[in-house]
Amino acid sequence: MVSLADIKTYILTWVLYFQLLFNKIRIYFGLIPTKHGIVGHFMYGDLPCSSLVHPPSLLANQKKYNNFRPDDLAVLTYAKAGTHLTMGVIQSIYATKGLAKVNSLENIISLEMRPAMMVFFQGFFSTDPNSTQDMDDCKSPRLLVSHLPWRCLPQPIQDGKVKTIHCMRNIKDVACSSFPFMTKMNLFIGGLTWDKFFNLFFSENMFTGSYISYLKDWYPHRNQSNLLNLTFEAMIKDLDGHVRRIAQFIGIELTEEEVKQVVSENTFANKKKSSGKYHPIYNKGKSGTWRSKFTVEQNDFADAYIKENMKDMPDLKLEYE
Repeated sequence: MVSLADIKTYILTWVLYFQLLFNKIRIYFGLIPTKHGIVGHFMYGDLPCSSLVHPPSLLANQKKYNNFRPDDLAVLTYAKAGTHLTMGVIQSIYATKGLAKVNSLENIISLEMRPAMMVFFQGFFSTDPNSTQDMDDCKSPRLLVSHLPWRCLPQPIQDGKVKTIHCMRNIKDVACSSFPFMTKMNLFIGGLTWDKFFNLFFSENMFTGSYISYLKDWYPHRNQSNLLNLTFEAMIKDLDGHVRRIAQFIGIELTEEEVKQVVSENTFANKKKSSGKYHPIYNKGKSGTWRSKFTVEQNDFADAYIKENMKDMPDLKLEYE
């Protein structure tokens, strides 16, 4: 029997596709403000955001949120730095114990994002896209997902009072993965070339700020006892080991068969197949894409930029090979 949660997940997928078409129409008629190439641009403090995915008042409201539960798990990443791989593994682990369903959204909620089209379905999904009521209504055990820098998160997460998994990815591949995703999502104006996006990505005018600034914001908190730090590259190299590591961190004991099941469900091929061939969330699911995307000049710039900006984070090692 199909559950209401399954119906909501199915409809949300179609809302995503409909949003793309809807936003193209709005952009065409000049109904959405743009700045630095970002459609729906506005500033939340010093953070460039987009009204297409960030209801302005929600950003401030989520920061004041304090209604956390003992089994909550925060999942933090910069956009396109391993979000869905991390969430998928956690969700599959929960599913082995009947705590959640694979590919279901009934226990997953973003702290700061609500697609603009959800406003049309307020009676079905939410009473107000600027409200945190969705978080309170979300089924346990909740996955509270965010791309925000550390300083913008709710204080209990910042203070280590909420169990948190943080995933990182090498900066060059994040740039390569961000470009097709954000253009497909119409977060940037039409005709934005890779060269223009490259310059934007390495600036503070980038959507939600630069990745370097995001990492610098997280770095002083990296050793909190309630925080598990992962990297996308290490996860895809040793998914089996990371399934075990994540399960141990969240306090779930898996059998060998359950480990194999979680690994199988979260290979890139299976995730892309279950989400649909053309789903914008999934790109290539591997490391090293930057080698065929960056020009020699772009790679030289990125190397110098990374070297200069990473010097104050000496124990953070991101893999580029």
